[in-house]
Amino acid sequence: MSKLTDLFEELTNSVVSHPYKAALTTLLLLLPLFPQIKKSIRRRKRQGLIPKEKERVLILGGTTGVGREIAIEYARRGARIYVVGRKADEIAAIKRLCKQQYLVLHGVPKLREEENFLRSVYGDFANPEDMVRVRAEIEEVWGGVDTIVVSAGVSALKPLLDVAEVPSLKDSTADEPTLENIKQVVGFADAAQRGNYVGPLVTALTFIPLLHRTSKSPSILLMSSLAALVPAPTRTLYGSTKAASLMLYQSLSIEHPSINFSFIVAATIKGHFRASAVDLPENQRLAANLKGLEKEYVAMKAIDAVDTSTQWTFLPQAYSRLGQMLYWIIPSFVTQQACKKYNFTPEY
Repeated sequence: MSKLTDLFEELTNSVVSHPYKAALTTLLLLLPLFPQIKKSIRRRKRQGLIPKEKERVLILGGTTGVGREIAIEYARRGARIYVVGRKADEIAAIKRLCKQQYLVLHGVPKLREEENFLRSVYGDFANPEDMVRVRAEIEEVWGGVDTIVVSAGVSALKPLLDVAEVPSLKDSTADEPTLENIKQVVGFADAAQRGNYVGPLVTALTFIPLLHRTSKSPSILLMSSLAALVPAPTRTLYGSTKAASLMLYQSLSIEHPSINFSFIVAATIKGHFRASAVDLPENQRLAANLKGLEKEYVAMKAIDAVDTSTQWTFLPQAYSRLGQMLYWIIPSFVTQQACKKYNFTPEY
């Protein structure tokens, strides 16, 4: 006990005799807490402007994957939700799930009072007619929108020359890609571009003016991918189109500084996303991916990014952030690891 007393007295004397040193020590000890303090201040600020139960949220691609989990979590919070999807059974399912979550926390009277809290409709976010229709209904029912979640997208899983059905380049007798082969690849590229770039483009063009005009704290969340920042084999079409939409929204964040743009850069996520591959026929679609991040975890991080006006969120933090940084320092190491991850052997 006497040792602790002596230590306390020594610290007290140090503070009295060296106040600047004590202040610097305190600052260094508190430094790791600054990001959390900053996020807490931003969260309180946005929720002061837009209470959770008053937030108007449009979720594009909200019937499957991470978008589905985001919709469910917003329902738990009591937010007003407008979900857009492309399959009737999935649209009906997410509407049922969101109502269940809302009822558990808020009860039947509140549900009846907020009869317009939930909309789930068919729509293709790359189709201007569909998005203009959605915009008109949102403005009519809610008078505007506060948060837009862009979670829709498609995958592509094959090396580019495999898509063109070109055999191994080591085979000296291999034919060049035919005109039909090239046209086929262009068709797949158009599908990838439509799902990963044109959709986000149409969304931004359709909703940014409404968002700016009707929200006290406007936010747009883009679900992106680590493949948009770090190139990977077999993800040629996917990575390039995701990179295009990420750069598009980064540029928009500069052009519209009054709107908070949040980017979720995630590594592999568990689920059926690979089944959306545009470069595989229906009978070759892959089974669910059982390894990777949990969809619920990614959804919670995505909503937290909106709440705290956080621009960049890397998931998992260390792996994704480090992978991006290392690619610019020792790219050969990162590409080797990417080849291992995707079981790809380069041809030299």
